[in-house]
Amino acid sequence: MIVTIGSATKDVFIKGNFDLRDLSGKKIEANEVILETGGGGTNAAAGFSRLGFKTAFLGKIGLDIDGIYIIRELKKNNVDISLIRTGKIGTGYSVIVSPYGKDRAIFVYRGANSEIDFKPVTAKLFYIAPLTGRSETIIPKIISYAKRNNIKVAMNPSKPFLEEHKKFKVDILLLNKEEANILFKDYKEINDYSDITVVTKGKDGCEVHTPQYKYEANSPYVNVKETTGAGDAFGSGFVSGLMKKDIKNQRFLGSLRNSLEFQRDIEFGIKLGTLNSCSVIQQIGAKKGLIEWKEIKKHNSFLNKIKIKKSKK
Repeated sequence: MIVTIGSATKDVFIKGNFDLRDLSGKKIEANEVILETGGGGTNAAAGFSRLGFKTAFLGKIGLDIDGIYIIRELKKNNVDISLIRTGKIGTGYSVIVSPYGKDRAIFVYRGANSEIDFKPVTAKLFYIAPLTGRSETIIPKIISYAKRNNIKVAMNPSKPFLEEHKKFKVDILLLNKEEANILFKDYKEINDYSDITVVTKGKDGCEVHTPQYKYEANSPYVNVKETTGAGDAFGSGFVSGLMKKDIKNQRFLGSLRNSLEFQRDIEFGIKLGTLNSCSVIQQIGAKKGLIEWKEIKKHNSFLNKIKIKKSKK
């Protein structure tokens, strides 16, 4: 089983013809209001589940209607909800204000996401989505527990975590370019923190580093509607690509790290992550465009547009 650990939010998208620089003191007409669920932990859980893996989400919600809404959506995506805990603080909430054709603004209420606790659980892989506040203090505990119990760890850390923690080691580290610049002064250090390090660069694609190789890939053009959830979609897609050889038994291929087969798995991971994220940003909502494994062959033409350059270090 894959266990994702992270936030759960109710997402409200407000879209219209307005200017964010000129909202003070005015009543503004919105053209669209769209209700979805989000949060890195639930987005990644839905991503893994749709790609064929038994998945559970570990996180916290409030005793409110928004928490019920999130649970309902996770069930629709066949995600195990037995590790979800409730607290006195309300469920996390995000309001994404998006003027047509312009930069957006996101208002975030962390709520119960700031009080996530970790207790031992059986898994093949932990996927740690961004955690902030008191919740980020559980990350060292998760990594230590995973190491003692032979559980692989993939992590997409928050910026505050990276600014405060410079000593950690995981199997897979997923960063965007801004986050990578916080952690690395020189990309020669890029595998000090993980065996596989991914740096996503938005429309410019991504690069993946192992101790032996650097992989660079483009991101084919798509019509972007909303970028919320793109990083979570890439992360769940990339890690799923590494596990694709034995998707039925979920055997993580870490033992093949130096083999030609594993290099090909990284290339497929890049393609699957890129496909997943590009599909999500063509929809409004972090889970709407997530790819299903049973439909993967329908996307062969897009996958073939992703070109990967591999160079030896």
